[in-house]
Amino acid sequence: MLSCVSVTRGTTEKEIWFAAEPKVESIESQRKELFIAFNEIANALDDMGIKVTP
Repeated sequence: MLSCVSVTRGTTEKEIWFAAEPKVESIESQRKELFIAFNEIANALDDMGIKVTP
C-alpha cells in the first residue's frame, strides 16, 4: 500500500494530478493503488455533484 497519494491541480481548472511516494518496487502495484485513489476521489466529487472523467 502506498503511504501517501497526493493530489494537485493540473494545468487547467478541470485537471487533477495524482502522485505517490514512496516509490514502490512494482509498477503494477502502484497502478492499482493509484486506481483505488482515483476512484475514491471520483466518488467523493460525485457526491458533491462534480462529474469526473479519467
